[in-house]
Amino acid sequence: MAKIIIFPNNNTASKGPITQKIPQGKNWIKTISTLLISITKIILAMLWTPIKWFLAIDCFIQLLRTMYYWNTPWIHAGWVFLLHFSVLTALMLFITSFTPYKSK
Repeated sequence: MAKIIIFPNNNTASKGPITQKIPQGKNWIKTISTLLISITKIILAMLWTPIKWFLAIDCFIQLLRTMYYWNTPWIHAGWVFLLHFSVLTALMLFITSFTPYKSK
């Protein structure tokens, strides 16, 4: 048999805008941090293609710079490349593994 979906009528629908109260106690920190992470995830997901291209080209340029300055003292090109590559890897991990908070 088919599932019957009952839509809310005027009596059961809430009146006015949907508002959430910030919970009391230590739970509000978790709520706000989860909201900020979710917003960051959404913005990053919408802009992911150009950001990924930019960071990949930047990592490639840093790799070429690292190879050029490999034996030059006081030039820390290897650490700079490692930093740029770790940012790219961390953002890729964040995009692929984090799921936004779902309210109950």
